[in-house]
This record gives sequence, C-alpha cells and structure tokens, in this order.
Amino acid sequence: MPSSTITEPITKTDTAPTGLLELFALVPDPRQPRGVRHPLNVVLAAAVTAVLAGARSFAAIGQWAGLVDTSVADKLGLVRKPEASTFRRVLSALDVTTFDVLVGAWMWLRCVYSGGMNIISFDGKTVRGAKRTNQRAPHLLSAMVHGPDAVVAQQQSGRQIE
Repeated sequence: MPSSTITEPITKTDTAPTGLLELFALVPDPRQPRGVRHPLNVVLAAAVTAVLAGARSFAAIGQWAGLVDTSVADKLGLVRKPEASTFRRVLSALDVTTFDVLVGAWMWLRCVYSGGMNIISFDGKTVRGAKRTNQRAPHLLSAMVHGPDAVVAQQQSGRQIE
C-alpha cells in the first residue's frame, strides 16, 4: 500500500508556468501598488539567482544585482537594478508559505517518473546559523524527488536543537 495520499499522478498542463519569472508572477505581492519600481517576479528571480551565485545577505544580493552582467539582467527582467533595501523589504514581507508551495509544485512538475512511480527521499536538517539568543535553531524535514534532485516540500518539525 503506497504511503502517499495522491492517487493520480500530477501532470504538466498548458496553464502551468514554465519559467521562474512566470512562476514568481503567481506569488502575491505584499507591497502597496503606489511607488512600486520593480515587479515582484523580477525581484524574486534576482534574489534567487544571487543566492544561487553565493550571496548570503541582503547586502550581498543587492551588490550582486548591481554588478550583474547586462545579458543576465535582461533575462531576469532587471530594467533598474534594485538596492539591498528593496530586497530586504520585499523578502521580509513575502508570504513565504505561498512561495514555498508554488516553488515545490513547480519542481514537482519537473520530476521524472521511473516505472510509473516517483522515488521520494526525506531528510531532516537543523538550519545552520539560524539560532538566536533565547531561541533554538529550526529543524526542517524536506522531501526530495530523485531525477532532478529537487526538494518539492519542506516543513519545520517540532524537533529543535539548542
């Protein structure tokens, strides 16, 4: 008996977003429309790309966006290059649950089935560098699909390390 509650395989449809900019356009924008200079999907794409390139802080993300090559900026839709404060404000106000669900579903649609089944591994990790004074570091349980080696879901577990 399978452990999954999903009885039908999830399949790609014509309405499913194909690229990250399309996917990030589905994330609700937490900002007031007045004064918005950078589309949310562009800010998210730049932030994700900067983190994948090694940025570890809002300042580093802003620095990466300011120095990025014109061809990369064009692909990301960066007309103006956002400052670190823009990344801080937008990412701090973002509905992270919706963002996580959308990215997980998008990755799930890119999974490869083997013999009609998909192999999923689960792994738990304590988030490094996330411990604060009088708080414990969060512990995450992640589901990873083999093939594209994509994390399709993660949930904070009750287990936390002091």
